[in-house]
Amino acid sequence: MNKRILLLTVAAAVVGGTTLLFILWSNSWNNPSKKELGWVAFGPYHGNLVQVSMSCNCPSALIESRKQPIVLAISLSRPQQGSGHQIAQPGLPSLPSKSFYAWVDSINATTELAPSELPSAEMGSDEQLASGINANLYLSITPSGAGPVSMILHLASALRGQPLDPDIAKLEWDPVVHPTFLKATTPFIYSGLAFACALGVLFAIDRRYRQLRLRTEQRLAEAKKRAENNPEETQAAWDIARIKLEAYFDRNLIQVNLVFWVAVFVITVGFGFVLAGVLFSLNNPKELSTPRLAAVSGIITQFIGATVMVIYRSTMLQANEFMSILERINTVGMAVRELDRIPESQSDLKSKVRAHVVELLLSVGRPGSTQQRKGR
Repeated sequence: MNKRILLLTVAAAVVGGTTLLFILWSNSWNNPSKKELGWVAFGPYHGNLVQVSMSCNCPSALIESRKQPIVLAISLSRPQQGSGHQIAQPGLPSLPSKSFYAWVDSINATTELAPSELPSAEMGSDEQLASGINANLYLSITPSGAGPVSMILHLASALRGQPLDPDIAKLEWDPVVHPTFLKATTPFIYSGLAFACALGVLFAIDRRYRQLRLRTEQRLAEAKKRAENNPEETQAAWDIARIKLEAYFDRNLIQVNLVFWVAVFVITVGFGFVLAGVLFSLNNPKELSTPRLAAVSGIITQFIGATVMVIYRSTMLQANEFMSILERINTVGMAVRELDRIPESQSDLKSKVRAHVVELLLSVGRPGSTQQRKGR
């Protein structure tokens, strides 16, 4: 009882610890850590270069199909003297004041500016460029899938109410995208379910074997007790041999059934892989890597299923052989039973029958024994 309680306690601790680790892992996965990122670019504006800087405390990874708010700190300034980026052209006529606008373009993702629903956000006017322009761009990005994502920040100038001029600068960010936690752990979940099913099948088979062994031991104990109480009775000895062979035959039947269903399962899985490869090739004719992988996996699985079927055939042949042996033992047992029913008063007849039975037993298994029996 104490051992059972200890095992249950250990099992509960393992399950609880695994669940806690799973929860912590999911929380860490769904809330990636953040890191400081920065980009710098230079672009022409009215004959001079403008330095555009962008920085953010961005997440280390984006989650597939999940909207992630991001704040981009954008600054615009003229390069300092001696930086090598000055291309000032003095003597240019004065131009009307323009404003700087920023908007975001993305590949394999959806971006939205917040809180405004306008396609671009105003950063400041060129009058503020001498002292530097600092503004925040609030946006949200939602990856469309697990493919690579690219976000491009465009910066351009324009008169108010007029179309935008060509881009002054572009800043590109290629964030890492992770699938959702459930999608990422799906292979592990399926593997765990398959492992649990395999353990359940093995436990059921082991339980069946234990029941068979206990029943055989009980029947053998009864037959041995009967043989000890009646030493002159030959039927008890035959019953012991028959019980042992029946137990072995029952074990063989269990193994045959197990091999058969394993073969059916493996062949079904292989057919599913081949069918999945065909469907992938029809839906994505340009991408052949996944269909080829599925087709090769299906062929290998079908080969394994065929191998298991060969094993099933050999076990069936062995089961048929055991059936023939069991049939012969039952026949001998019935003969011995009929021999015991002959009264002791007819000793001559009993001796002749016993001699004939012994002769038949000795002829079993010898070459030509079948023909000899047919000749009789």
